[in-house]
Amino acid sequence: MDQNDTELQQNDLDIEITNLDDANVPGSSRGSGHKVERTVRFARQHKRAISLSTVGVMALAILLTVLSTVSIRQLFTPASLPVAQTTYNYNLDGNPPWGHLYVDGQIVSLTYKDQYAQFSMKEGLHTLLWRANPFPPQQCSISVPTGSGVDTCQHPDTPPIAGTTASYFTFSSNLSMLPAYQRIALIRAAQSALDNQQSSEMVRTGELYAQTAATTGSNSSSCTLLHIAVLCFAAASQPLQATLRLQLDTDISPNAPCIAGLCGSGNQDCRLFCDASQFYIPDLVVSPSVWQVSVIVHLLWQFSTLDGRVVADNQANTFIRGQQNEQQMQLNITWNGRQWGVTVASNSAYLFSGGPVCDAAMGDMYNLAFADTSHNGEPSISQYPILGTVPASGCMIQVTLQSVPGAQQTPATKSSVAFVMQRFGVLLAVNSVAHRLWPFLPVVDAYEKQLAEQWAALQPATSGVDTSGVSG
Repeated sequence: MDQNDTELQQNDLDIEITNLDDANVPGSSRGSGHKVERTVRFARQHKRAISLSTVGVMALAILLTVLSTVSIRQLFTPASLPVAQTTYNYNLDGNPPWGHLYVDGQIVSLTYKDQYAQFSMKEGLHTLLWRANPFPPQQCSISVPTGSGVDTCQHPDTPPIAGTTASYFTFSSNLSMLPAYQRIALIRAAQSALDNQQSSEMVRTGELYAQTAATTGSNSSSCTLLHIAVLCFAAASQPLQATLRLQLDTDISPNAPCIAGLCGSGNQDCRLFCDASQFYIPDLVVSPSVWQVSVIVHLLWQFSTLDGRVVADNQANTFIRGQQNEQQMQLNITWNGRQWGVTVASNSAYLFSGGPVCDAAMGDMYNLAFADTSHNGEPSISQYPILGTVPASGCMIQVTLQSVPGAQQTPATKSSVAFVMQRFGVLLAVNSVAHRLWPFLPVVDAYEKQLAEQWAALQPATSGVDTSGVSG
């Protein structure tokens, strides 16, 4: 055997295939004993080709598996960067303001500007939680930007512009949300603060005081019947001690309604304490953590003789029979984790009001002088309050009118300034303009004239009061 035969034997693979005996096959034309032998020779190089084909099929199967789980874009594009989300800024009106805000379970840092706290959120659906002890936590959901989904948080309907603070969220609290023992404790602290505002003044013999309630005493009362009201008052036959107190009103029972919605605004009833920013400019000099609330108070008089005999008690601070005697005022509330602290807000927080005493006086003035204007149109008026030395001493009102109902208009009276004083619940005409415009009002006496001049001198907005022509 030569070298070529040896290499052929090494490189070739002989496979012998022997057919079954054809004689055993029915219909076979071949005789028995003949076998057909076939030899198939495969080259090793063909074997190698078969192995490579198998690997290729396996690789193709793996590739198809990968393609079934990975998108084409992921395979043939570079890794994409995270899409930047727009940030929206919001104002927060959270009460009481010592609480903490959580967004999606994480406490957020609040920054303060003007009267609101501010924070920011990115696009998407978020859960807000406001926690201010001892009130229960409040939770709601919000889609950012606001209005882009179903929201349960209280916020204005207008969606904010990215990067601005065009919207705010409100978390309101009131007495009804507190546990009973905390509610009682807060009411007591608030009434104690109001008791500290009690003041007294002497009613001189001959001075008038309101007497609309059923009272006893030697002083005779008189009532004047007008077409719009009944005015009731009495003249003091002897000096009386007049004490004015403020009684907190928290009665929301059905038989104690508030006339004309004076006890609240929107969905808040201020007999349960409501957000003061709805009624007053917030007092910016106090700490942002102070809860500034608007409450409802009754102004009540007690008149007694100098020997202590009560002539009239729980007399409303009005001489108009049936007039509502409820006024709003602002309290500042704190919580140190154990007890409540309550103080009465300064007069600067009352938005040009002299407090509840002057509010009551201006309310009576409006109802008597300006409520019935059907015959001459609505007048253009402004009322400027001038509080007395103490609340019990009363309030004077500077009334500027451009058009006076029922009065003959002359160049001299087209723009008129009238001064009216409320003293012990009774409105008095101070100057001749007031006496001419509202002749049904009693007029000041000599002592009350002096008070009017003294009060006006303390007010830079007034140029004095001309009381000439008014007979006391």
